[in-house]
Amino acid sequence: MYNKLSSYIVSATNGRVDEIDTFEDIALKAVRQSLDTKRITVIDEIGFMQMLSVPFREMIHEIVSSSQHIILGIICVDRHPEIEKIKELTGIKLYPMNEENRDMTTEVLANDILKLG
Repeated sequence: MYNKLSSYIVSATNGRVDEIDTFEDIALKAVRQSLDTKRITVIDEIGFMQMLSVPFREMIHEIVSSSQHIILGIICVDRHPEIEKIKELTGIKLYPMNEENRDMTTEVLANDILKLG
């Protein structure tokens, strides 16, 4: 079983504020639930919108630096100060992926996960 955050709800009156509140309500709970019940947690996107959420940024720093969990995340390649901080955390291993190496990257990633056992 997995949790999926598939879309954000945007209010016509508050726009970005409601979008972040909705993201936090769903995503923070889903990641915490996964951390409590699973060994591997997948975070589908760590990008600019997610960096607007201070609790999300803090949670990412906390779980990467202190967790026994395996966290798989799709992280934005564009530069952003908060995203760069995440990329530089101890315990982060980046797997650059493109059309040419995407099939091989999956195999390398799977092998690395198995090594962590």
